[in-house]
Amino acid sequence: MQNILVCAQDSVLAKKVRFLLARDEVDVEILPRPSQLERRLKERPVQLLVLSRSLDGDDAVEILARFDPTLAIPQTLVLGGPKTVTADFIHLIPDPIDTQAIYRKASELLSEYTGPEPFSADEDLTHIAVDPPAPRSTTVKGDVESGTDERTGDEELSFTDVTGLDEIAGRLDQLESDQLNDQLSDAFDIDEASGLVPARPPPPPANTVKTRPAQNEPPVLGGLLEPARFAKVLFQCWSKSTTGALIVARDHETLTVHFEKGAPIHVESSVPGDPLGRALVMRGRITEAQYADGAKRAIERGIRLGLALVELGLFSKEELGRELGTSAREQIVGCFEARQGAFEFDSKRKAPQNERPYRLEIAHILAEGLKRHADDAVLTEILGDINPRYFRLKKSIESLRSVFPLTQQETEFLRFSGKAYNVADASEVSGLFNKQSHKLLALLMVCEEVEDFTPGIAEFESRIREERQRSRDLEVQASVPPSPSASGLPAIPKKDLPGKAPSSPGLPVASPSMPPPIPGPALGSLPPPVPSATPSPFAPPAFSQPPAFAAPPPPPAPSGEEIPPMPVPAGGDEGVSPRPLVYAKPLPRGPDGSPLETPERALSREHFQRGVTLLGQGNFASAEEAFRDAVALCSEEHVYLIGLARAIYYNPAYQAGGKVPVLKAIVGRAGQLAPEDKRVATLKGWVDHAEAQL
Repeated sequence: MQNILVCAQDSVLAKKVRFLLARDEVDVEILPRPSQLERRLKERPVQLLVLSRSLDGDDAVEILARFDPTLAIPQTLVLGGPKTVTADFIHLIPDPIDTQAIYRKASELLSEYTGPEPFSADEDLTHIAVDPPAPRSTTVKGDVESGTDERTGDEELSFTDVTGLDEIAGRLDQLESDQLNDQLSDAFDIDEASGLVPARPPPPPANTVKTRPAQNEPPVLGGLLEPARFAKVLFQCWSKSTTGALIVARDHETLTVHFEKGAPIHVESSVPGDPLGRALVMRGRITEAQYADGAKRAIERGIRLGLALVELGLFSKEELGRELGTSAREQIVGCFEARQGAFEFDSKRKAPQNERPYRLEIAHILAEGLKRHADDAVLTEILGDINPRYFRLKKSIESLRSVFPLTQQETEFLRFSGKAYNVADASEVSGLFNKQSHKLLALLMVCEEVEDFTPGIAEFESRIREERQRSRDLEVQASVPPSPSASGLPAIPKKDLPGKAPSSPGLPVASPSMPPPIPGPALGSLPPPVPSATPSPFAPPAFSQPPAFAAPPPPPAPSGEEIPPMPVPAGGDEGVSPRPLVYAKPLPRGPDGSPLETPERALSREHFQRGVTLLGQGNFASAEEAFRDAVALCSEEHVYLIGLARAIYYNPAYQAGGKVPVLKAIVGRAGQLAPEDKRVATLKGWVDHAEAQL
C-alpha cells in the first residue's frame, strides 16, 4: 500500500486530489490543519506529499524549508503559484486544477519510489506506475452497500496518458453533476451549436457503480480559461441567478469573483496589497499626495485604504462603493484578455464579508470584455463565418438597450434584424465597422438574444424598395445647392476616406454643410503606431495617412470673415449643452518615455478614423461620438481632441453658452499635448471669438 498525504488551504481542492489519485493500492489522507504537517510526517512514512501553495497565509515551499533538517520529506507536489528555485524533491504545478498534470506527475513520482514499504513488504510498490492496473468491472451483482458485490465483464476504463485522464475527468463531472442544485445545473454546459465545448456526457446506466462518491462535497465545475468560454460562464451565472464563487487562475494572479443571485458583489485577488489606491490615482480620482495620506492613515488605524479615504473626507461611503465597483469590473474584464489559465465555480463558497458596496451588471461586463479583448480567433469561435448569414433578434431593440450599453450606430445595425440584409450588408449600410458588428453579435449570441434567420420573398422585396428609396434620397441631396456658409469643399472620394466608409447609396459621402478645414497639417495626421514585438490582436489593418480635408486654397477672405460662424439652434430654441469629456488613463510608457502600443491605443485609431469620415460627411453628432470613443481609450493624441472640438463647434444642436466651456477645456488639453500645432492655435482663436460674442 502506498500513502499520499494531501494538505490544502481549500478543502474542495483536497477532496478533488483524493478522488483523482485514490486507488485500491493507494491510500490518500487529507490533513485539515497545516500546523500538524511536520508532526504527521514524523509519525509514519508517506510516499507522496501534495500541498497547496498557500497554507495558513504562508508559502508551502518556505514552510517545508523550516522543518527539522533530520526529517525525511517525501517527494512533494506543490499546487499553484509562480515558479521558483526549490529543492529537488519539490515539484511545482502552476495550475492547481490541472488534473492531468497532477495525475501524470503523481504517477511518475510513485513509480520511481524505492523506499521501504511502511505497512507490508509484500505489496507491489509500483502498482500505480505506467503499466495499466488490473481490469475492473463496473457491472454489479449482489449488494453493493454491504460490500458483497461481484464485478464481471471487461473494464471500460483505459488508463493511458490521455484517455484514462479523460475518463477520470468524466467520472468527476458525473459525480458532481448529481449534486448540483437547480441554480447551476448546467452553468458550464455550452450549447453544442456554438462549437465551444462538448456537451456534458449522458448519465451512466442504472446498473453502474460510482466509484468513491464524495459526501457533502460542494459542487465544483471548471475548465480552461478562454474568452468565449469565460463569457458563456458569466452569462449563465447571471441568467441562473447563481450564488457562489468563480475562481479564475492565471499565471500571475488568482481572482475570486463572489456572486450573489447572479451579480458579482465582491472580488478578491491573490496579488498582495490593496490595488484600490493605485487605481484611483490612475483614474484621476485622487492625487498621489492624497493616496499617501490615505495609506498612512490606513496603517496607523489598521483599516483598509478605502475606509481611510472616507475618514479623510475624500469620498462618501456611496462614492467609495462606486469606485470599488469600478475597480472590480476592470478586474473581471481583464480576465477576457487571458489565453491561458483555468477557472472553477464553487456554489457553496460565500463572500467573506456582509457588506455589499456594489452589485455589478454582467451585461456591461460582457459587452466591455468582448469589445476590448475579442480578437478574430475568439469571434470566429463564437460566430463562425458570420458575414453571409442573416440574423433576427429574440427581443425588441428597446428591451436590449435597457440591458446592454448600445451605441447609436449599433442600434442602427440591429434595425436590420429580420430583414434581407446579411451581416456584411447591415454593417455597410448602418456605417458600423465590420469588426464592431461581429463583437456586438458575439455578445448577443453568448447571451442567447439572437438567432439565424432565412429571409423570404417578402423580405427581399422590402429590401429592393428600401434600396430604391435610398437612391432617390441621394439624387435629391445631390441636387440641393450648397448653402452660403458652406466652404465649397469638394466631396472626398470614397477610396480616399480614412477607415471604412459606408458604400450604400443612401449614405452620402460628403455633406453640403461640411465645415472648412483648419489651417495646418491634416486632421488625420496621426503618428504611426509604435512597433511592437507582439502584434496587438486589435491592431487595425495598415492604412496610409488619411488625406487632409483640403482643397485648393480659397481666395483671401476679408478681415472678420476668417473665423467661421458657430452654428446655434434655430428658431429661438435654447438647445442643449455638450456633456463633459471623459479622458482615458495615462498610457504605459517604455524606458525612453515614449508611449507603448496597447490594444486600447490601437482600437482608438479605428474610432478616430470613423470620426474623420463622419465629420467629412457633415454628420457632426455621430462624429462627436466617434471622437469621444477615441479619447476615452487614448487621451494622449491631440488630433483626437482637434477632431472632437470641430465636431462640437459645428453641431447646430448645441447652444453657444454650453459649447464654449467644453471647447475651452478640449482646446486647453490639446494645447498641453501639442503646443506647437497651428491647428490648436486656430481653434483657440475660434473659441475665444465665440466667447466674446456671448
